[in-house]
Amino acid sequence: MGFLRLALALLVVYYHAGGFAAPGALPDGLTAVQLFYVISGFYMALVLNEKYRTPAMNWTFYTNRFFRLWPSMMVVALLTVAAFVVLDKVLLYHLEMGLGPFVDYLGTLPTGALAIAAITNLTVIGQDWVWFMGFAPGGISWSATQLDPARNGASFLINHPTFTVAIEATFYIVSPFIVRRSAWLAIGLAAAGFLYHIAIYLAGLDRYMWSYHFVASGAYFYFLGVCAYKAYAALGRLPPDWPYWRLLARLEPAVFALALGGLLLAWNVVRAPSLSMALILAAVLPLLFRRTRRNALDRKIGELSYSVYLIHFPLYLVLLDTVGGAAVLLLTIAVALAGAILLYVAIEAPIDRWRQRRATTAARAAPNVSQATAAAE
Repeated sequence: MGFLRLALALLVVYYHAGGFAAPGALPDGLTAVQLFYVISGFYMALVLNEKYRTPAMNWTFYTNRFFRLWPSMMVVALLTVAAFVVLDKVLLYHLEMGLGPFVDYLGTLPTGALAIAAITNLTVIGQDWVWFMGFAPGGISWSATQLDPARNGASFLINHPTFTVAIEATFYIVSPFIVRRSAWLAIGLAAAGFLYHIAIYLAGLDRYMWSYHFVASGAYFYFLGVCAYKAYAALGRLPPDWPYWRLLARLEPAVFALALGGLLLAWNVVRAPSLSMALILAAVLPLLFRRTRRNALDRKIGELSYSVYLIHFPLYLVLLDTVGGAAVLLLTIAVALAGAILLYVAIEAPIDRWRQRRATTAARAAPNVSQATAAAE
């Protein structure tokens, strides 16, 4: 499953660095992010049911998620700010100007706008909400449709794509109270998320804002992933001598091939492809995870996806400004991959080892909790 995670991250890189276009017949970056929510829901249900198994371990889960996401995000943010200083130019989403004029402009904004920008950049929480805000010398405005891009609150985020991390963080906060419960709760929440997308379509709301940037838009995808875990857990409860295991193993290659064909067909034929593509992905995730969960290389590859996602957009803006031309796409992919490896080796791997020790210690201390069986996170 790690190769799939990295592939989705690279689709996002192509979407941004390739001029906000889908790579041929493959999904665009927006759909790739939504499919990633499905995988995220699967993994969070996995670790909360097999690793952080009781409410006594919720705090360890929250803090371990924080230390998984925040350090790398801050390193990339600091490097981005350093690049602005070196270039003497600020390169943000729909907001490019000299460093001096930008600092002067910040001085004209109300204190509330500066506070919101600082808090969302430092904590990631709320980065999805600032898409509906406008920051201008006259004050803070709000709109249900897209505001002036150059003054949209999202244009003051150091790293534009991290608003999706804010959306995921919201689901992480509520997950301990949901994913350990009956599968019917996850099914109901996924159904509610589906109805949300139908409702905003019927209401004529701006699709880009309400079906992608607003936190509720991710519920369908995330809780489909939780449903996929529940199916995986049900498979795991079947006895080893279940007569259909051998048949299932033989059918797996055909199932994966049909799923891949279904994903591509949905993208190229269906009007709102992400909803049906997420359903197809959720259906095959239990089999895919069973096939790959003990593959160390696959896991290592998957670990790079987050860093590639973090690095690529500020890197793309810098390369577009300094290099330009057709080379930007390939350079962005190459440097983002190299940077992701460095970030993993220097920052993420040491922190991950510490996080795993914390989880093990908490599991031993928690009442009625046996040694965790899940190592993936």
